Amino acid sequence: MPKKSDAVYVEDMLAYARRAADRVRGLTRGDFESTVEHQESVAYNLMIVGEAASKLSEETRARYPTIPWNEIKGMRNQIVHGYAETERDTLWETVTEDIPVLIAALEHSAA
Repeated sequence: MPKKSDAVYVEDMLAYARRAADRVRGLTRGDFESTVEHQESVAYNLMIVGEAASKLSEETRARYPTIPWNEIKGMRNQIVHGYAETERDTLWETVTEDIPVLIAALEHSAA
C-alpha cells in the first residue's frame, strides 16, 4: 500500500480530533466517566490522531511548532499498549483541554 501524503495525515488528525471532541460535546465529566462507550470512542480517536502524527515527516512537524508531537505520539502508545491502563482522567483532560487546542492549531495552519 502506498504511503499517504503528509497533507492526508494532517487531515486525518484533524478529522479524528474533531470526532473525539464531538464524542464528549454536552457531556459532564461524570457522564464521560460512567459511560464506557464514550471512553472507548475517545480513546480510539486519540489513537488514530497519534498514529497519523507518527507518520508525518520532520518537515511537516516543523511547520506546526506549537503542536506537542511527542506527547501526541506518547498518548497513542499509552492507549495501544495499555501502559498502566489509560486513566479516564487522562482521556477526559486530553479531549477537553488538549484536543481543542490541537484542532485550532491544525485549522489555523491549514488556512
